[in-house]
Amino acid sequence: MQTLRQRRFRRILDDIASARFMLTASLHGAVVAAAYNVPFAFWDNGFVDLPFKWQDFSSSLGIDCDFVSDTQSGLVVYKEKILPRMKKPRLLPILKVCPFSVHSRLLLKAYMADRRAAKSNRG
Repeated sequence: MQTLRQRRFRRILDDIASARFMLTASLHGAVVAAAYNVPFAFWDNGFVDLPFKWQDFSSSLGIDCDFVSDTQSGLVVYKEKILPRMKKPRLLPILKVCPFSVHSRLLLKAYMADRRAAKSNRG
């Protein structure tokens, strides 16, 4: 049985995963959106917490760390700057070094996702 906290967390993940676009001032929101292939942009809400972390995340995807002030600008930035350049890191090397055991079924899914990504990058 899930706790209330787990249900809330699951609901947030489901909301992000089912979104058509995510304009976010939360770095964790951007990470989840990218992981679930949800179009996203970084929202400048007047306060960027820990800019070096945003830069690090952006560079890990091969994109610029551009912040926008509204949804329309975010959609343009995603279409013109993020989508054409974004290269997500391979999953298997990340899972191999995570600090907890990963179920073999998930390792297989990561392997297959990495293979699909490698094939699509080759054209």
